[in-house]
Amino acid sequence: WEKDFKPIPGTVFTPVKLVMVLDLYFRLTPITMVPETPEIIELGRVIHATPAAICQAMEVFQGLDPYLSREAVTDSPLAAPCQALWQRFGNDGPEPLAIFAAQVKDYFL
Repeated sequence: WEKDFKPIPGTVFTPVKLVMVLDLYFRLTPITMVPETPEIIELGRVIHATPAAICQAMEVFQGLDPYLSREAVTDSPLAAPCQALWQRFGNDGPEPLAIFAAQVKDYFL
């Protein structure tokens, strides 16, 4: 549990913050994964990350998404942490991820 709160070197993220980004990722369509999207702005406010940083993480998740034909992002410090979260939550239904994301959101409020 505690490893989910350790900072990811070279980023503004922790694994818990990336859980919240992944949860929002599954709620948006790729065309809305831009810094101007209200949900991204709100998430940035909650987790203390810029909308641009959130979109960069979403770009890494897009490279892992088997339903999209995107090239994997491998040169980002987020590549390995996003891969680990995708393996943990990406292949299950959305419910376990949504429940966990809702629980950790209380930590930031």
